[in-house]
Amino acid sequence: MRKQFVHLTECDDIEMGVREEINGSRVYVTPQGNTYPSITSILSRQPKPGIEEWKEKVGYQEANKIMKESSALGTMVHSLCEDYLYNEDLQCETLTISIVLKHHYIVTF
Repeated sequence: MRKQFVHLTECDDIEMGVREEINGSRVYVTPQGNTYPSITSILSRQPKPGIEEWKEKVGYQEANKIMKESSALGTMVHSLCEDYLYNEDLQCETLTISIVLKHHYIVTF
């Protein structure tokens, strides 16, 4: 039996913010008008000297390939997490995830 999350539908004392994009960055705007940047927006503005060194070490073509695969994997995992938390059927390309995980992390399935 799969775990089922119970979501509260009546939370009168909690006001949810709204996700918006301002100047190309994702932010969350509270009902009071305060804006807070998303974690992705914050991280994208940070210097990444280690990544640049890694790209030079492995080569830009290989780095781009790895980053593309990692991005796809991250998107799949994020979608699976959301589906799980919203009690939806989990759908993914299991073979794709398995191949990527085995290639990068040496995981045994």
